[in-house]
Amino acid sequence: MPKFERIIEAILFQSRWTLAPFYLGLAFCLLLMLFHFGRELIHFVARIPTATEADVVLGILSLIDLTFTANLVLIVIFSGYENFVSKFEKGDQDRPDWVELRDRIGHNVLEYGWHDEARAYTVAYGDEEMDASSLWIGLSGLLPDDDPRFLSTVLKVESDLRSGPVVYRYHWNDGLPGREGGFHICTAWLIDAYLRTGRRGDAEELFQQMIDTAGPTGLLPEQYDPISERGLGNHPHAYSHLGLIRCGLLLDATAG
Repeated sequence: MPKFERIIEAILFQSRWTLAPFYLGLAFCLLLMLFHFGRELIHFVARIPTATEADVVLGILSLIDLTFTANLVLIVIFSGYENFVSKFEKGDQDRPDWVELRDRIGHNVLEYGWHDEARAYTVAYGDEEMDASSLWIGLSGLLPDDDPRFLSTVLKVESDLRSGPVVYRYHWNDGLPGREGGFHICTAWLIDAYLRTGRRGDAEELFQQMIDTAGPTGLLPEQYDPISERGLGNHPHAYSHLGLIRCGLLLDATAG
């Protein structure tokens, strides 16, 4: 790595210590929650002799909510501090272990994930089947937008998994009952890939088709069946709308 990049990396790693006060603040919040939990517990026990069944259930649920919240705060403190703040010594470098692991995984995927016959990155090493998540070989930045392998993977996903306004996650038999439609979140991935590979016209067209599947409610379900032209799965679906919003922002940001 060039010396300049090493300097930038060192500055970025050292800046993680600015998070330490946040975690100390969360630890103080845990003490406040402990005080509040104790107070709620005392009030709950005092009301039991005259409480109804509903009051007891609500009181227990309130204590459970406080416990879950405290657990979440504790998880954030420990995992965040360990991964992003505390010092990881590795020789004379101050680098978290996950950086090297990330690089090893990336190199492994690039080397073994490519399928020569499919001319694309496929669902698994040595498997010719396609999965829309293969688009993340480029969306994640693992490959540059103009890399021929990413361009070829986009074309393969388009030809194998796109059907009109939607993109299927995969086509193999997963053993689950019923019939799945195309996933809107997968459609959003392909729109993003179109933009990255210079196919803005195709991205705008697919984006409009995605909007048109919303129907009279204006909301998107989890899936859409292009054959029966109806929504499937959970409705409305958060991931579908997150994908739609992201694509709208990307189209707006790259507009001429």
